[in-house]
Amino acid sequence: MSALSIVSPERRIELNPFDVDAWNLLLRESQARPIDQVRSFYEKLVTQFPNAGRYWKAYIDHEVSAY
Repeated sequence: MSALSIVSPERRIELNPFDVDAWNLLLRESQARPIDQVRSFYEKLVTQFPNAGRYWKAYIDHEVSAY
């Protein structure tokens, strides 16, 4: 296997739950999907980073934009 093989953001988070770059990749993907499909992702995100206002704001903005 090549040293340059691509690792999915999900796998990166499994290996390192504090990989902020991987979480941010998933956040960008989630923002393009309906909240009902990604609510569990946001819950995991704010559970992992409970003091990160940026992630709470993204979650709240997504919830509000659904209505």
